[in-house]
Amino acid sequence: MNINEQEIAVLEKYGIKVNLKMSLDEVIFLINQFFIDNPDLSDEEYNELESVGINIMERKYYGESHK
Repeated sequence: MNINEQEIAVLEKYGIKVNLKMSLDEVIFLINQFFIDNPDLSDEEYNELESVGINIMERKYYGESHK
C-alpha cells in the first residue's frame, strides 16, 4: 500500500480503518462504501474524502501503467 500519513489521517477522521497489508483497491472500495453509507456528508467532508480517493486512484493508475 502506498498511502501517505495525511491521507491515513483523513481516512481515520471518518472512521475508515486501513492497514499496510491492504491493497489500494481495498482502500478505494472502503471510501466508496463510506459514501454509500453516509449520503448526508457536508460538501466539505465529501470533498476532503473525495480528494484522498482521487489521489489514491491516480497513484494506482500510474503505478500500473508504468510497469
